[in-house]
Amino acid sequence: MADLKDPDYVAPIWLVMNELTLGTSIHLYKLMSKSNQRRISSYFGCKTDELVSWLESINLIRNICCHNGILADFKLKTRAKVPKEYKSSSELKTVLLKIKPEVYTNRLAFQLCIIVKLMSKINNNYTYRDLRNSVKKLLDESTPATYYGFQNQEAIQKLFKVKILKDNSSLILY
Repeated sequence: MADLKDPDYVAPIWLVMNELTLGTSIHLYKLMSKSNQRRISSYFGCKTDELVSWLESINLIRNICCHNGILADFKLKTRAKVPKEYKSSSELKTVLLKIKPEVYTNRLAFQLCIIVKLMSKINNNYTYRDLRNSVKKLLDESTPATYYGFQNQEAIQKLFKVKILKDNSSLILY
């Protein structure tokens, strides 16, 4: 058994992560050395400031959901940086609704794009079935896909079908 009073004791990462909040984890990332931040952000195919904006956005979503907010109706004031794939990829640039040239929606669709981008690197075999079905249940005549920030209903399918990764590497090994 480990001696927790031993100053050289290093707790296993799973134990540490179990005790940290998402917000604290993000704060720790921001306190890391620039080289460590770059290593992590490059793994996710982005710059450090992009990753921070995405993680803070996900943290906000998490807080909205955990405190009984209705995420589908939120229009976030803080805008995370748009993942480059959603600006340049011929398939993905038809997912997000643009409010003005180069100004993308700040609704649910945007947050889902960030989640899909990060999840594709964590586990590229994830199917998004439950998430896709939940989004589809939100749609009706009074609330079309554009209300949630998608260009159209087909954009929902595109978001969850496209593999962002060009290789098959992920954090999860099968």
